[in-house]
Amino acid sequence: MVYAKKDDIEVMAQAMRDGVMKPQGRQFRVMFLEDDDNDALFIKRALERSGVSAVITRFPDPHAAIAALEGMKDPEEEAPDLIITDLKMPKMSGLDFVRWLRASRFSCVPVIMLSGSSLPEDILKAYRAGTNSFSTKPVETEELDRIATTVMQYWKEACHTPAAILTAGMRLCEADKG
Repeated sequence: MVYAKKDDIEVMAQAMRDGVMKPQGRQFRVMFLEDDDNDALFIKRALERSGVSAVITRFPDPHAAIAALEGMKDPEEEAPDLIITDLKMPKMSGLDFVRWLRASRFSCVPVIMLSGSSLPEDILKAYRAGTNSFSTKPVETEELDRIATTVMQYWKEACHTPAAILTAGMRLCEADKG
């Protein structure tokens, strides 16, 4: 097992803040599904306060998000880097949305479930449906800011999302053939 020294971690963190790991030439895109207008406002503001430059698009329900994804003329160019979804929404749950997504041409897009629930059965259902991460919506603004900053820095600066690494001829979420 390899352990990083504190100085190494600080250097890496500074490199991420300086943009060394950011994809060049495209905006980081976040698709955000939240049915509650008040929660949506607080969460969107927290994402914006994270200090990570991104285009954040809110959808009030999964059907609107599905319509937007299916309506993309060039999914390789337009697909989100990250999807953040609520668990419990009217008409279609976050779980059903994730199941739809995992069966679609956007199956490899990372999904974070942000829910008011902390029930173990809800968390387990979310992971079984294909969610990459599950967090409970905090009550305090400072805690929401901390979660939003952690999420945005991790997925934009420390990870290579499928939408960010596509090069000519590559298809989003398409299985290798050979």
